[in-house]
Amino acid sequence: MFKAKLIDNKSYYSLRRKVLLYGFIPNIFIGIIFAFSGITLLYSVLIFLIIIAGVIIQHKTNKKFASTFGNKKIIIDYSSINIEGKKPADNHVFSIDSLDKIIIKESYQIPENSTKDIINEAKGITLKNFIAFTKDGVKTQYDFVVDSHYMLVQLDKIIAVWKNENRPLEFV
Repeated sequence: MFKAKLIDNKSYYSLRRKVLLYGFIPNIFIGIIFAFSGITLLYSVLIFLIIIAGVIIQHKTNKKFASTFGNKKIIIDYSSINIEGKKPADNHVFSIDSLDKIIIKESYQIPENSTKDIINEAKGITLKNFIAFTKDGVKTQYDFVVDSHYMLVQLDKIIAVWKNENRPLEFV
């Protein structure tokens, strides 16, 4: 069984990039302080104020970022895709047998899992994990956040079973 938090707001991707970039700002100025430890008191105070401002901006961005996901979750097993929310109206169950086509990625990853991923994120090349499907001609897509390697393995197992059962899969 695969479980992940759903992304409720598409601004998640731009905010994830901002969180990454704002995380570097205080570190850069701390590095400057250590590199030039002989700088004057005025410059030290100025750099300290910039660090404080960076931390405040980062905290506010983190709060916005946290609000873009986590209110709903997706649960995928061999026979169904379940969407669970805090409200009963947010709950949906889609039987795999009733879907016309399931659109999945070739591979799923944990965001910012490697240095290359971090550099791509800073450049604006965001990693998107999603599952989409069509039912009665209507396409539905759910973006989600994978938070552990274990969940990636679970999703791979489910996809392997779907392949063996000749489910209507489309890889993108």
